[in-house]
Amino acid sequence: MYDSNYSCRYHREDVFLETDEANDYEKEFIRDYLYKEDILEIFNIENGDLSLLDKAIQYLYNEIKESPELNEVMMVVASMHNSVDPVIGLCVLYSFDFMNSAHICVSEYIKTKTINEENLETLQEVVANK
Repeated sequence: MYDSNYSCRYHREDVFLETDEANDYEKEFIRDYLYKEDILEIFNIENGDLSLLDKAIQYLYNEIKESPELNEVMMVVASMHNSVDPVIGLCVLYSFDFMNSAHICVSEYIKTKTINEENLETLQEVVANK
């Protein structure tokens, strides 16, 4: 249900070549499109059926809820939206601004039940800067 081997594309610098003549609006449009593709791939959602996303988030929460580090970050972002629900925080972590860093940490936790300190710090910094 969750592809912990997937690598997000929407945030990468190499999405555009130096020779690309896209303006800022077009680049933003492309990144947004890639973000949507990335989230569908991460959660293995076919045909763009976003009704499955709620189930996928709940499944993911059950997989990671034992991680104190991820719980802390989920609670911080939940509080940004006046919530104390860690599932709300998890949803927010998959928004455009946070998804890449969150996906790296979540994937690592799913695979190893640990999170590399550098990856966790990157996620915490991204969250703190919002």
